[in-house]
Amino acid sequence: MLKAAVHEKGVKHRNEASSAVALRLDALEKLFEKWKATGVPEGITYPTSMNQLLVWTSAKFGITEPLNSKRDISTKAGKHKEAAQRVSDLISKLAPEKPKAKRVYKTQKARRVHAEGSRDEYKTLLEGVTQQWQELRDKVEGKERDLVVVQQRLREVCDERDRLREENAVLTRELAAFSPGLRVVQ
Repeated sequence: MLKAAVHEKGVKHRNEASSAVALRLDALEKLFEKWKATGVPEGITYPTSMNQLLVWTSAKFGITEPLNSKRDISTKAGKHKEAAQRVSDLISKLAPEKPKAKRVYKTQKARRVHAEGSRDEYKTLLEGVTQQWQELRDKVEGKERDLVVVQQRLREVCDERDRLREENAVLTRELAAFSPGLRVVQ
């Protein structure tokens, strides 16, 4: 059995903590009712949602301890759901109303003209991008052709070099055979 008592270590039991939550919710409800009637004082930041209410304190208005638990402010279940619901309703009424933007209605002709203008802009943009793409594609194809030609020329030069090395080796051997007094220096 849990009773509203304090252990010898000074820890509050659940019932006592629960009554402290009820007192804080009542204090918040009274404060928000007052603000609803008179308006929120200038320069005061106040919670605009139940989640902000969890950690909000204001010594100036006598709210010195935060609630700290979402179970304490649940509007769906729990011991304090009615009080939490009242506080939630007051918070939503305190928030300044946002002016509703009037919807501007356009005629069908105006919407069509706007759509045609947008279509023409996109068409021009698409043509420009397509032209750039084609130019780049042509450049790449030209570079690829140039690369093939350079690779072919490189193979020809390498083949010629190899042929000349072989020919040089043959001539060097022949020279050494006909001139016994000459030495090949490398």
